[in-house]
Amino acid sequence: MSSLKGSFIKRKPAKSQAAKKHLRKKESREVELIKQGMFIRGQNTSHAILQLLKDLYVLKKPDAVQYNRKNDIHPMESAESIEFYGDKSNSSLFAFASHSKKRPNNLVMGRLFDNTIFDMYELGVEYYQPIEAFDGEKSNMGNKPCFIFNGQEFETKDEFKRIGNMFLDFFRGRVVEYINLAGLDHVIVLTAVDDRIMFRHYSIVFKRSGTKIPKVELQEMGPSFDFTIRRSKTPSPDVEKEALKVHRSVKPKVDNNNIEKNELGETLATIHKGRQNFNEIAIRHVKALRKRKSDDNDNQDDQE
Repeated sequence: MSSLKGSFIKRKPAKSQAAKKHLRKKESREVELIKQGMFIRGQNTSHAILQLLKDLYVLKKPDAVQYNRKNDIHPMESAESIEFYGDKSNSSLFAFASHSKKRPNNLVMGRLFDNTIFDMYELGVEYYQPIEAFDGEKSNMGNKPCFIFNGQEFETKDEFKRIGNMFLDFFRGRVVEYINLAGLDHVIVLTAVDDRIMFRHYSIVFKRSGTKIPKVELQEMGPSFDFTIRRSKTPSPDVEKEALKVHRSVKPKVDNNNIEKNELGETLATIHKGRQNFNEIAIRHVKALRKRKSDDNDNQDDQE
């Protein structure tokens, strides 16, 4: 019987402040303000797919890490290297670019949970225009984008739903309480047509309209690419349930008392109010309803 001695690695406690700070960054949090993405180059890449990887890196900056060295890995077959890079750079999002005769212009995008692969999607890029091909204004680095999803596939097909959620998770930016409308200067549009998804990126331009409200126009700024779904790996129900858990300190407190649903699915609530004193209610006193002294004198004469 083989001994288990040496099969477990004991991690030494951090001594320096830099090491302690690095470990604190990797700790789990109740609210994850930002997800960092890593962009990895494969062993063989075409000029188009490599340029697309760089453009996506520009969109994700400053919360992004780029690996320019060639990596002979195949994420869909074995994701150990992706998980290693994710643990090393503390990243939970990744994009991997490669090119081969069997799968030309291949882009794998996915997410990690607890330093393991959560889901990933292999996309075949069929059309691509880089950022450099478009003139005009560009968005500022780090600004949050708007998202538009066109096509009923994002509502009816589970695979399209997951890919839309993945892109939303990839480029949504930091979680903030307040948003400055002046910072919303670009829009990401995903359109599903004939089992293809078209990715378009526009800048929001404000022009004079002769009134206080400016005229809003969308100007394409790139990158622009179309892709099809080749392969996908989705999480198991148990892992997905664990990843979607919300800490109880973050959950909004909802009072379920006196709340019920009827047969039509409508939510009904009963509101209980205390006893009201109508004599203390501030109402409007109309002059026409006031008693006049002459009326009181007439009443007294009639009684006599």
